[in-house]
Amino acid sequence: MGIVFYTNFLVPKTAAGCARGIFILIRPQYKDDIGLLAHERVHVKQYVRSFGLSGILYKLSKKHRYKYELEAFKRQVAVSGSHTADHLASRLAENYGLDITKEQALEAILG
Repeated sequence: MGIVFYTNFLVPKTAAGCARGIFILIRPQYKDDIGLLAHERVHVKQYVRSFGLSGILYKLSKKHRYKYELEAFKRQVAVSGSHTADHLASRLAENYGLDITKEQALEAILG
């Protein structure tokens, strides 16, 4: 699900990829990262099942941002393997303004 473009255009500086509605943008150097693609596909599904409201809720609510990112990171770990969980927990704790620790993020991702 989602239309994938391998580009640096419109991808946040700290991100390897992002979803913009039904469009998935992934930096070219990550084109073989199946976990990242799975993560972004979750965001496309969230967008579709929320009738496009997930983007607004993501921006306005830490609760929704946490819920959306946690679902996507869990999928990414499922696809990439549990060896990626520690790194992804760091990203979840540090890059999304969620006020959680890496330990809390890791427990939630693996839980």
